[in-house]
Parts: sequence; C-alpha cells; structure tokens
Amino acid sequence: MIHARIENGEVIPLTEDDRRELERFFPDGNVQLNSDNCPELAAEIERQSALLLAQNKTAYEALARYD
Repeated sequence: MIHARIENGEVIPLTEDDRRELERFFPDGNVQLNSDNCPELAAEIERQSALLLAQNKTAYEALARYD
C-alpha cells in the first residue's frame, strides 16, 4: 500500500518507501487510480452504485415490467 496526499493536484508520497513505490508503479509520474489499484476507490464506486440503485429502484422496476 502506498501512502500519499494530494496537494495542488500533485501526489506527494509520505515516506521514501512510498516515493519508490509510486515511481515503480507510475514511472512516468502520471498517477491514475482505478478500482484495480485502489481498494478505497473500488469500495466508493460500490457504495455510490448501491445508492443510485436504491434511488432509482422504482424506475428500474417499471422498466423491467415494460414490454
């Protein structure tokens, strides 16, 4: 796990080990988080999807019945 903070749009590693890992995973310096490399992001995507599903449940049920 890499620990870092974002400051003015730039990823700042918290330790020297974190810096080395960032360079290893993102050698061009272009850090791109996705659900494969960031479990927190994957969890948030799942949470947001569940919220949208709950908010739109009635509409989805109506669409399922529509022929």
